[in-house]
Amino acid sequence: MTERSSQNNTQSPTGIYIAPYVRTIIWPMDFFVTKASFTFTTRTSTLNRRIDDLFFRVSFPDYHFEMGFRNGELYIQRNDDRLSLKAEAEGEVMFFAIWSPTFITLTYRDDSFTRAIQAGANVEEEQEKRTRTIQTTATLPTNSVLQWARKANILPTVMYSSPVDFFQAVLLSLQSINDKITSSDMYESFWDFQFDGSKIVSRKPKKETDVVAAVHGLLIDVATLKNYQIHPQSPAAAGNLDFLINGVLETGEVIGCCVEFKHAHSSDLEAGLLNQLPSYMRSRGSQYGIYCVLYFKGTHYDLPSETIPDLEYRLKNTAFDAGLKTINVITLNLSRPVPPSKL
Repeated sequence: MTERSSQNNTQSPTGIYIAPYVRTIIWPMDFFVTKASFTFTTRTSTLNRRIDDLFFRVSFPDYHFEMGFRNGELYIQRNDDRLSLKAEAEGEVMFFAIWSPTFITLTYRDDSFTRAIQAGANVEEEQEKRTRTIQTTATLPTNSVLQWARKANILPTVMYSSPVDFFQAVLLSLQSINDKITSSDMYESFWDFQFDGSKIVSRKPKKETDVVAAVHGLLIDVATLKNYQIHPQSPAAAGNLDFLINGVLETGEVIGCCVEFKHAHSSDLEAGLLNQLPSYMRSRGSQYGIYCVLYFKGTHYDLPSETIPDLEYRLKNTAFDAGLKTINVITLNLSRPVPPSKL
């Protein structure tokens, strides 16, 4: 169902609210990037009991974005554009919300989807049956939203009240790297160049270890403010974990998060998600993991074939199918955008 809403959005408190039970699967920076997705899983029996349930709300005088359940339907609303979906689901059901400046999509996969695919049905056709999309007016987060996010990322923290709060702080810091790269135009820092005199004759993505070192440098000041420690190349299992990040809870407990980086065009992309990072997490006794994908496709590089939203969608599905529900996938876009004068 698609509708235009006349709700007075300015009545909501200014800021960002995320329900406690989804704070490990969505975080503030998801609302500020051009394209993002949100995924959650529930049982049909639980779904049928949902009447009013708010997942998140971004509320500012000039921008409103929220998602939740209302009257048994999943809905997502951005300013005056609203999309809702009533799922005729069976068993365990996984919902996806995907948004960009010009569209919003809701889709789901359930036990009937799995059975149909196992019986030889076409994946795209079955997915289409369970998908709703609307085209919207071109909409981007406003400056007031972006300023709120930047301030939230640098507000000092002494100790964390819960593991989820710590995890969200780390996620926000890593996602803010995209904003730093864009605002300071530092794309060239992530590429290796070959010159013929003063002319660039080729460029290729830097090695993962070089990118990780640059990201570490961008996080040092934030880590100090947020009171967490980054341990690069931390020994774990059969290799070195790119980042082990430790914080302190109010109880005095030290909590850790494992972060692994991988090129989007790597032949080991899925293996890193399914095997490497979980192995490191077990070795370090860490509940939470972040799989940070380095994306270079653009004017100067042709790989991978997928767009960032499609890549994240596939990897999140892969993690879900493998039962890796405490690993989050984020993407650092290191491809220089096409200058407006050449569009």
